[in-house]
Amino acid sequence: MLDFTEIPGAGGGPNRDRFELFAREFLRLLAFEIVEGPNRGADGGADLIVREKRSGAGGETTIKWLVSCKHKATSGRSVSGKDEVNILERLEQHQCEGFMGFYSTIVSSGLQEILMGLKGKREILVFDPARIERHLAESDEMRALASRFFPKSTNAIETAEHAAEQNFTLVPPDIGTNWKPDPSFVDEQEGYYFVGDFDLKVKEACSILRLEFDVVRNDNYAWCEIPGRKPNAAMGEPLAAGYFLLAGYKRYLDGNGLLQEIVPLQKDQHVRLAISSRCRATDRFAPDKVSSSIYYWTDAPTQIVTIEYECCGCRYRESHLFHFPVHRMELKSVEVKKLT
Repeated sequence: MLDFTEIPGAGGGPNRDRFELFAREFLRLLAFEIVEGPNRGADGGADLIVREKRSGAGGETTIKWLVSCKHKATSGRSVSGKDEVNILERLEQHQCEGFMGFYSTIVSSGLQEILMGLKGKREILVFDPARIERHLAESDEMRALASRFFPKSTNAIETAEHAAEQNFTLVPPDIGTNWKPDPSFVDEQEGYYFVGDFDLKVKEACSILRLEFDVVRNDNYAWCEIPGRKPNAAMGEPLAAGYFLLAGYKRYLDGNGLLQEIVPLQKDQHVRLAISSRCRATDRFAPDKVSSSIYYWTDAPTQIVTIEYECCGCRYRESHLFHFPVHRMELKSVEVKKLT
């Protein structure tokens, strides 16, 4: 979403005409011919005059538009009827067939009624923030225009899109518990502790909200629970589901995989992540005789570490799938989904 307050208001200063200049370049890319403006001083209620050519079965017609620019993004107030007075008189003064509102905030209900009353008498067209933003995403030229006038917003959008591709790198270290499960440690009653111990690298700054740890085989999900957790157990106990190690300080997860506190991470930061689950001999979705043994899950498991995080105002789930082609854990694939 673009932040229209990035364009200075018309109160004064060297950039007070910047919204009108943005409107001019925007309309030019939509194939409107710029006839007049923007100009400083008295404009007779017309910030721009543009011409549109329409082609149809009856030939080519030309419409001359009076463009009124209202930039109220800083205050957040809608454009009202008091902001657009004597529309018909202004159209006649400038010999225009159509009225075009180019606004950085929405139209008030009062002005909407006035414009609806003019339809049938004159051409009416309104560019509000949502419509402007849709057009700015239509082509490379439009995206370049957005970068010129909304550099912070477009940078945030590009960062979010980059994060949607993949924001984390998880690497099992050479030491720890990332070996293929040993059948000698399997207990049909107690289940097996699947543990992931990783070095995590962050691409773009974000806040991690939740972690999940699953065990899968042949598209079947094992029924996993937090090892050693009790309903009244406090977070931060040694048997917690897992933790981040940041500057020597452990930030624990609760029984639902939620962090005791949101973990903000910086771009290119490295942290240590340890997470575990006890998996029992039950297929979570479709139990059968084959999956009723814990040995089924420890024979050729895929371990999935899912990170839920926020980046640039959006929320994502990024899942890293690890398998055991021989004895050591290796990355199989990464899946990223944008939630909001």
